[in-house]
Amino acid sequence: MFSGIPIICDQCGSRMHKVPTMPSVNWNMPKPSQGGLHPLVEQLNATHAERADAFARKKEAHVKRTESENDTAG
Repeated sequence: MFSGIPIICDQCGSRMHKVPTMPSVNWNMPKPSQGGLHPLVEQLNATHAERADAFARKKEAHVKRTESENDTAG
């Protein structure tokens, strides 16, 4: 779990470990709980349909290519 040399308490002799902490977040804009979204998230949301269509085209091309390679290999 934690690497390194164990730390022993000087007072009681128990083994100690460092507790991970979370860094503070500076939003500089409305928080998500207040309905705010980061501009990059807004861009991803706006281009979702276009990216989904592009993925579907790439997947279809891949499937066709794979099928033709399997047909010629057999």
